[in-house]
Order: sequence, then structure tokens, then C-alpha cells
Amino acid sequence: MAKTAQIRTRKRGKTFSYIFEAGKLNGKRKVVEKGGFPTKSAALKAGLLAYADFLHGNIGIVSESISLADFMAQWLDKVVAANVKPSSMQTYLSHFKNHIAPHLGEVKVQELTPIMLDKWLRRLLQKGLAKNTLSVIYTLIHNALNYVVYPAQLISSNPIAAIKVPKNAPRNVVKRTIITPERFSALLEKYPFGTPFYIPLLLLYHTGMRLGETLGLSWSDIDFAKKKINL
Repeated sequence: MAKTAQIRTRKRGKTFSYIFEAGKLNGKRKVVEKGGFPTKSAALKAGLLAYADFLHGNIGIVSESISLADFMAQWLDKVVAANVKPSSMQTYLSHFKNHIAPHLGEVKVQELTPIMLDKWLRRLLQKGLAKNTLSVIYTLIHNALNYVVYPAQLISSNPIAAIKVPKNAPRNVVKRTIITPERFSALLEKYPFGTPFYIPLLLLYHTGMRLGETLGLSWSDIDFAKKKINL
């Protein structure tokens, strides 16, 4: 029986199998085994990929050295998207693309430090982002790095855990104004029925939804029978 790290191989008849432990279930060791490979090398290669997939939360990481951008792209796609509403997902993707990837995307997750992340947050503050927006971005990267710690097990602790959103971050950045019926009518004249903005404008004006919520709507969010929109 051959063994590399946590992966074992063994011959069963004329074919080979790979085996590795996957924790405990109801107090008993859970073992993953798959056979039918023509050679020991083929079994070991398949076992290494399967173990990496298991170890990293089934998000397809096969390398211990991965950039934050690559990790978060897979984490958002494989983990987050299945657990949040489309509108929230749209917000997360926007923050990732505009505020995380450009500044930290090329840094390897193992090389992220609290000082680096603190400077990044303060740089976003200097750009004029409101405290609520900073909090959403902070929570997004905090949760991603928690996943890097476990189940991915690429680092031993979360480097942003000790960092907080700056207390002097402004609560309101954009001055809110109420759109009058006359101004709204002028907008509809500029973007009449049939243009891409007509329906979003109606939804924004009559429901008070945020832009991200409106643009993230799908047919499943709308109950035509009850005339309701579920967010």
C-alpha cells in the first residue's frame, strides 16, 4: 500500500484505489475511497485532487499558493451564490470587483497581514466610502478569509479579525434628495416604455428599493398573484 501525505493507494484485484480520511461522522471515522484506476499513479493523482477538493470546501482549489482574487472568485461562485439572493450577490460582486480585487487581488492569501488590510480599509475611507458600505466590504472579505482558515486550511488565523472599520468613517456620503413627480415624469419622457431604464425607474420610484436590489431582481422574486416583490 502506497501513501503520500493523507492519501493512500492500494491494489484491489487488477485495479487501484485511493483512500483518505474525511473527519468523523457520528463519532466514527469517515473514509473516502474510490477504485477502478488502472495504475497506482492514476489512483494517487485522482486521490490528491479529491482530497484537495474536500480540504478546501469543494471549491476546486488544487494549489496551496493562491491569490486572494482567485480564491474569492471561486468562493463567491461556489459557496456564496448558493446562499444569498441575486440582489445581494450582485452587491458582493460589485464590491469585490471595485474595492477588493484592484487593491489586494494579486496578493497570495498566505501573505496578507493585518497592517496590509488596515491600510487598505483606510484607503477606501479616503476615497469617500460611507461607513455602511465599508462595513459590507469588510464583512465580505472577513467571511472569505474565515473560509481560507477553515475549511480551506490555507492559513491558521484570519488576518483581518483584529482590524475594524474606522470609527471616523462618514455615515452619509451622498446627499439624499426627493425626486418630485414632475422630475420623475421628465425621466420617463427621456426613457419611455421600451427603453432599458423604463421598468427599473418605475420600480425604484414606486417601491423605494435600492439600485442593487432593483437590478438584481429575478422572476422568482415577483409574486404576480399577490402583487408583491420578495427581496
